Amino acid sequence: MKDDAIRILRLFLAVLAVITSASILQADTDRAANTVSGSVADINHTTHVMGRAFRVQFKEIKYGGKLKSVEVLDDSSVQTIVQVRLSDVKLMINRTNVQGSRQHASCGPIEMKLGTIRDLVVEFEVKRNKDADLTLVDSKLKLDSDNLQIGSPRWVQAQGIGMNNSNVANGLRSGLNSNLPLLKRLLSAELPNVFRQIEDQIEGKVGAIEKVSAIEVVNVAELSTP
Repeated sequence: MKDDAIRILRLFLAVLAVITSASILQADTDRAANTVSGSVADINHTTHVMGRAFRVQFKEIKYGGKLKSVEVLDDSSVQTIVQVRLSDVKLMINRTNVQGSRQHASCGPIEMKLGTIRDLVVEFEVKRNKDADLTLVDSKLKLDSDNLQIGSPRWVQAQGIGMNNSNVANGLRSGLNSNLPLLKRLLSAELPNVFRQIEDQIEGKVGAIEKVSAIEVVNVAELSTP
């Protein structure tokens, strides 16, 4: 009797372990499906300060964020507009180099928080290809200057006349804040990769709309049949 109780207890614990492992795996899968992350190609930029040219290079750029919602805005027979909202989006520039004729500075990392007031909105224009798969036609990022926050670099090394740590840190922050087109270009280049990461969620929304449309077409056809 005692042996039977022990065997039952062991069986129960084994089943519980399997269920727990499956639950953890599912939770991890769900979290992964609702996050986006990746790396951005290095950016080379030239700026002018008091008539002097400086070459700025942003390197080792990474981003991450959470998928908040997917909504079909416009569904036509040819192409579909899908709006995606992202939250807790962070962009990390791990290293920045500034090179002038007689000045040089390096610093990093610089953290940017995007969507600090409102969700970060991305619109994807998609269509079905001949294999019935979704294909990305175009993408558009909505980023306003009041909806981001740029931090100071954690460390700075500056050399040359007029180049001190404070000037470099403040100059980079103000430069990034005032150069919204550069940030949009940096992020927009990565949107196709973001699309691939959340393609299943977009497919689910678009597919649901298509099924409803197909049912409506069938119902109209049945009503018009004498």
